[in-house]
Amino acid sequence: TESNLCFKRRKHHEISTMAYMKPETIINALQTTQRINDEVIQFAMKTVAHSTNHDANSTTSVSYETLFAHEYTPDESIYQSTVQAWIDFLDPFFTSPISLSPPNKDIIDQVLRKDQNSLVLNPHSHVIYNHKEVKATLEEYDQRNKNNNNKLSFASFWRS
Repeated sequence: TESNLCFKRRKHHEISTMAYMKPETIINALQTTQRINDEVIQFAMKTVAHSTNHDANSTTSVSYETLFAHEYTPDESIYQSTVQAWIDFLDPFFTSPISLSPPNKDIIDQVLRKDQNSLVLNPHSHVIYNHKEVKATLEEYDQRNKNNNNKLSFASFWRS
């Protein structure tokens, strides 16, 4: 359905609209975002390394998606991966010249547990008109880039 309701369509009780996404635009955006993220991560790691006297190459980078994946699923293994990601993310800040204790897993668990599965999103097939084409494009992109030190699989975030 074509509509000019813009954001009002989301709450409209009679109209169901879907987005049409151009796969080539998605790939360009992913490549640009990945490049920018890599630059930001390198800068952040060097900054943390400098302030904590660590080697920048030994600092672990963690994506936003990994840090907050627990909010979108009840899956316990994903939740535990999120807890570990927060430990990895926070560790360089605790390993400073004043040698604080490492991040406490129990405290991180207490903070994150209440948000597990708190953000339920519609399957992509309900909101993207050409969802099969978009998913295939993401899978193809992941396959082409799996050997390029790309830890993030975009297709893994697909909601069926």
